[in-house]
Amino acid sequence: MNKDEIEKKHNVELVLIELPVTYDNVDEFVPALWQTHTPKKGYQKKDYFDKIPENSTCLAEGAIRLHTKLNVEQICKEFNGTTPLMKDIELRFPMMLAGSLGRSQTTGYLSTMTTKRVLLTGFGPFENVDNNLSWDGVSYLNKEEIEAKYNIKLFAEKIEVVYKNVDGSVPKLWRKHDPHLTIHVGVRGDISEFLLEKQACKLGYQVEDTTGDCPGIHCCDGPHFLSTTLDVDLLCKEFNSMPPADGLLAKPSCDAGKYVCEYTYYASLYVSSSCARTLFVHIPYQGLEVEKIAQGLERILEICLKQLRHEQNN
Repeated sequence: MNKDEIEKKHNVELVLIELPVTYDNVDEFVPALWQTHTPKKGYQKKDYFDKIPENSTCLAEGAIRLHTKLNVEQICKEFNGTTPLMKDIELRFPMMLAGSLGRSQTTGYLSTMTTKRVLLTGFGPFENVDNNLSWDGVSYLNKEEIEAKYNIKLFAEKIEVVYKNVDGSVPKLWRKHDPHLTIHVGVRGDISEFLLEKQACKLGYQVEDTTGDCPGIHCCDGPHFLSTTLDVDLLCKEFNSMPPADGLLAKPSCDAGKYVCEYTYYASLYVSSSCARTLFVHIPYQGLEVEKIAQGLERILEICLKQLRHEQNN
């Protein structure tokens, strides 16, 4: 960092100090930077010289916990909204979990970043379907354009129409991308509109996949039904009030078909059970151009992001 330039630009005197990683040295300086608060006790980890403070306690006289008067949440919000660096960079403020004093500390994080990570999936071939429109629609989306338009990081992945593949691939995708929102897309032959699925069932998988396998019951150890926390009724209402293309409508559904589609949805809802910001969209098996499918998916994505940001602000 250019000290002279920053001092002139912001009319400040900038002091730069290098702190050795030792407790004895830290006792003389501010104990923590960019923290909302810092505890007096609980320092169990050894420093550079293999030492810990006496009684694991900071030597400075003070309360059990001291807080900064700076508005750290606002600092993070403004930083993430106007950072001159990469959009991937974020400031996060730590929140000490109850009961962490006196043992190795556990820290939970509340992220204030504005850039959301979104995972979209489609399916590969099955039966006599060589080109699955679900994957065609997902892959047709202009990744760079959508990322810039909605300030998101977009990831697209193809899932094979195999139950056992879903068992491993869905949790892996969640670990890989850690999405704020996941939208799975599949085809269905008895519809003419987009079906937005509210829930997925654990039982009843009797239709064979591309390998001839049918598990009957989902491998995940979850309840009979898992539901998305997204407001599907409102989603459909907003979609239909301003459809992205003529004749393109969305309808809520509580029956995802008891095939690999619903099996995937259940697996994803199970993995994301703490937030369940997951949606499954069924598109018509035929009759729609890929461009229209992509337009519909983008509109659904837009409304989902609106719901997420509304939730974050309340």
